[in-house]
Amino acid sequence: MMNLDSRISNSALKIAFFLLSFALCLLSGCQSSVQNAQTAFPKELAGVWQVDSGRKAVELDEAGDLVSFTFAAGLKINVAQGGLHQEGQTPGSMLFMILGETPVEYDPATRNLKVTVHFDDYRIEVPGMALSGTMTEILEGTVSNDNTEWLATSTVTTTIENQPQLTDAADTRYLFRKVK
Repeated sequence: MMNLDSRISNSALKIAFFLLSFALCLLSGCQSSVQNAQTAFPKELAGVWQVDSGRKAVELDEAGDLVSFTFAAGLKINVAQGGLHQEGQTPGSMLFMILGETPVEYDPATRNLKVTVHFDDYRIEVPGMALSGTMTEILEGTVSNDNTEWLATSTVTTTIENQPQLTDAADTRYLFRKVK
């Protein structure tokens, strides 16, 4: 027969498990994509969009949700994993990123596609130095009439913890081609 202490302990474990599951869901970006209320995301836009001159890429599913995001340096983030932890090539170095919201918006009237990738937290460590903060990249631009090219402007905003005056915003234009 269970005593009162073990029943309280089991209840506390169930509550803790529920809260942990809820927190992981929030951290993993389990929100739905943002769509025009009158139209569904065009299936023709689903797939992998990659830049001509590099490894930067985004993958969208048929519902219009972001599946993966690849930085220009080739580092790929799978949205379902909620972020990444990677050891660096230099001993004692590492990268840790927690993915936040990843809304995708498409306006069929203007053919404007907007993909936002927000990192709620990142930490980069190399021997003798560490940086942490938040980062958002917004890719926005027009999709071609044949749905094979997307000319997007990338706006990256990075805030470094304990140094808010170093918030950086940079705009770069990319030509993405649909490769899958």
